[in-house]
Amino acid sequence: MGTGVTIGVVDSDFDRSHPDLCDQPSRSRCVSGYNAFTLRAYAPTDPFQGNPGRDTHGSGSAGMAAALSNNGQFVAGVAGGDGNPASAARLMPITIFGGSSGGYAGDFNVAQAIVWAVNGPDGLPPTDPGDSGDGADILNNSWGGGGYSHLLKDAFDYALLNRVVVVASAGNDYRDAYHLPSGLPGVIAVAATNPHDEKTDFSTYGPWVDISAPGDDVLTTYVNLGSKTWLFGGTSAAGPVVAGAAAAVLQVLRDNGLSPTPYQVMRILQMTADPVAGPPAVTAGMGAGRVNVAKAVRLAKGITTPAALPADGSNITVGVLNKAADAGTDMLGFVPFSSVTLVHAATGKQYHAQIGVGPGALFLGSEPGNYRVLAGGPSQLLLGGSEDPQETVVAAPAGSSPLVILRQQADLYETAGGSGPARNETPGTATDLAGFLGTLLPSFTLSAAFDSNNFAHLGLPEGGPDVDVYAISLAEGTTLHLRAASTYIGGQGKVKLSLVAPDQITVVASDTETAVPASLSFTVGTGQAGTYYVKLEEASGEQGLGYFYRLGVGTNASPAPDF
Repeated sequence: MGTGVTIGVVDSDFDRSHPDLCDQPSRSRCVSGYNAFTLRAYAPTDPFQGNPGRDTHGSGSAGMAAALSNNGQFVAGVAGGDGNPASAARLMPITIFGGSSGGYAGDFNVAQAIVWAVNGPDGLPPTDPGDSGDGADILNNSWGGGGYSHLLKDAFDYALLNRVVVVASAGNDYRDAYHLPSGLPGVIAVAATNPHDEKTDFSTYGPWVDISAPGDDVLTTYVNLGSKTWLFGGTSAAGPVVAGAAAAVLQVLRDNGLSPTPYQVMRILQMTADPVAGPPAVTAGMGAGRVNVAKAVRLAKGITTPAALPADGSNITVGVLNKAADAGTDMLGFVPFSSVTLVHAATGKQYHAQIGVGPGALFLGSEPGNYRVLAGGPSQLLLGGSEDPQETVVAAPAGSSPLVILRQQADLYETAGGSGPARNETPGTATDLAGFLGTLLPSFTLSAAFDSNNFAHLGLPEGGPDVDVYAISLAEGTTLHLRAASTYIGGQGKVKLSLVAPDQITVVASDTETAVPASLSFTVGTGQAGTYYVKLEEASGEQGLGYFYRLGVGTNASPAPDF
């Protein structure tokens, strides 16, 4: 099974001289691969990309997924065909481990390698009319860890949007623990079972896991630049079993004239899985059960029309906006690096993602149904933690693409001239607006909060009152217009707004919010050009949750935005 399907093995290189992995000597069953260390493609007949005495992992993964079956030698993979290499799934090596030092190629290089695998050697996206169809159909990822990477999230989203099935091992942390890339939305997360269909001692599990597969010392292919087998264990072995099963299902559905989404392929595997034995608290975190390839293929063979396919998943987008922001004028109206969790109301299935440098987190291939949506604060290391977690609900029917917007208090500008988190409470530690935001518009707003506790974990001063100072460079003859408000836009505070001269001492203008926003205008006279400092204080010295504000800035003929 797996005929015509290409499995990208995202791992160390696999032994392309092994007759169970690539037919010899032509190696026509294997396709060109990509080396994430050199950022170059390589042919199936090229030398091993790494150290064969060290980089053995990829050969194990490739063999579990699709070692040639029924050929009377070595082992059999799930999508290994009937003994004829042309009947088996094709194997594409994507080398991200190994290199000269035996390490990891890095997120940037790995993201580029994933995009290359999706597009294939011709470099064209699968949606391009000129694409030759030489990209991967399935990506197996027997690797990962606890960190989060926006680069990898974007790369895997690219794969999923191009209908590539992405499989990843759940990890070997022995416990209920979150893991990436297996924990990314749309990725099929695979836990490991033993010969008794129980969770292995080592397997990670949790409400984000989708399915399980055998992973306890399974015989598979090994690097020997020719031929060898070994016992391969861990969720690293379980993941490619599911990748091979997905290849078998995908081949059958394509033979039936269908083009399923990655979610629909996963659902067929889940619907036909066998139960995992053990305590309910553990089995609940093992996904739909242990994959049963024969049942999955039988079910797929009976699906002959698009209407008979399982209902498709939903693609949910969650945006987190700064509570004080004006969507039309704010320079940074969303809260970057907020953590978002979706919890399925009926099944408890969980999905996690972070807002990146764009305004939304994308949850591709989510189980249809109703969700609780929870947004935490932005990354504390980058922007300080919000003390204002938000929650809502969303209905996500099959095939839908709902948009969820939450608003959250955040203090995004506690940084001094690009030097990292620092109390921007004096002209000497002011936030350089052009340095932080780039080229400034003639008229814009920015939104923040009076809150001195959000960087306490980094050792920055706690307590209050919080004062925010922003630096802006002004040329002679420039007229600066400022407006600021808290109560007027729904906050609890009262803003005192001041403009401080380049000497960092002299206050050239000030105003305090009343029933209307605080506002002032100042024209730079001859010989007065330089860096000026916009200072905002909460007039009564209060701060914390609810004490958010908005600052409007305009220059010359462009007034400060009216709010």
